[in-house]
Amino acid sequence: MPALSPGQETGIFLEWLKQEGDSIEKGEPLMEVETDKANVEVEAPAEGTLSNISVKPGDEIQVGEVIALILEDGEYAPASLESVEKNETQSIEKAAPQQTQKSDSSESSENCPTKKIAASPKIKQYAKKEGIDLTAIKGSGPSGAILMEDVQAVQSQQETGVNDFSVSKGWQLMADRLKESWTSAPHFSLIRNLDAGSMVAYKNQIQANIAKKVTYTDLLVQLAAVSLKEHPRVNASLIDNRIVNNSEINIGVAVATEDGLIVPVIHKVDELSLEEITELRADLVARTQQGKLRSGEMDSGTFTISNLGMLGVDSFNAIINPPQSAILAVGKLTDQVVPMDGQAVIRPMLSVNASFDHRVVDGARGAMFMQTLSNLIENLS
Repeated sequence: MPALSPGQETGIFLEWLKQEGDSIEKGEPLMEVETDKANVEVEAPAEGTLSNISVKPGDEIQVGEVIALILEDGEYAPASLESVEKNETQSIEKAAPQQTQKSDSSESSENCPTKKIAASPKIKQYAKKEGIDLTAIKGSGPSGAILMEDVQAVQSQQETGVNDFSVSKGWQLMADRLKESWTSAPHFSLIRNLDAGSMVAYKNQIQANIAKKVTYTDLLVQLAAVSLKEHPRVNASLIDNRIVNNSEINIGVAVATEDGLIVPVIHKVDELSLEEITELRADLVARTQQGKLRSGEMDSGTFTISNLGMLGVDSFNAIINPPQSAILAVGKLTDQVVPMDGQAVIRPMLSVNASFDHRVVDGARGAMFMQTLSNLIENLS
């Protein structure tokens, strides 16, 4: 089980995209895992034959646990994975090609271990009749055994909470992570109300030359990268009480899903053209909403943009996505009456609100970053 996000300790296994005995190529989708941030497709780390599958959908797996083997031609696996996990074997034994057999999916699923439930047959029968999942119950009996009162307590909660919203593990972990950020990082915000006339004109001009639909988020990703390059402290991270200078500019784009806020990352943004940013952002957002992100696509973010303008929000304060030190909240673009050369004129205005971690970025550094970004937005051509 790979680590698919910083600090991840476990993952919920969702499904194998290949069957035991299938030939697989390095880099092709192999399985799907639920992390604290999203459902992620994991690619095969090598080519060969998939063997010794030991997990099934719904299992919670520790990072680093061996859950299957990939065999080279002529290899066959040991009878179990225990020797592999305990490093008690030096290598997988070689076998003649005719000894390698492909087992069908029904056999592999039968060999998958199941979680042992410490409950009496009577309790198991009752739970099955009432549609109660015993694997989700923490028993109060000896050695964690599930008692009838444990089952009935859960049943009572289900009956009284039929109108409650269900909360996925991903949503709960997102809430915990942002709560920790809000309570541990001293946030401060800087707001700029900007004349976006130049950006509107530039977007309309550039759209004629790009097949993909260009969004204001795409433009802001590009301009934020330019600003972060000039102000690297805002692109830094606080890790183990050290301010770490990130050599890459990797910008996450916040995407709302039913299972919570997910932030896929566009890597090395400062090396990309606007067209490349547009294509990557559109692909990442679409696959995020479909729950089809791949490993590495949420990693190593150094800055985040959260745009709620399309939902009619004027302005808002965003919570920093740790271990990053800043996040940019973008409101809606609106026509407003503003003074210009002594006259009242109507201009498209945009509100941008940056939140900073004061342990990394002080007010002056934050203001200089916002000044650079604002100048780029108001003078885009």
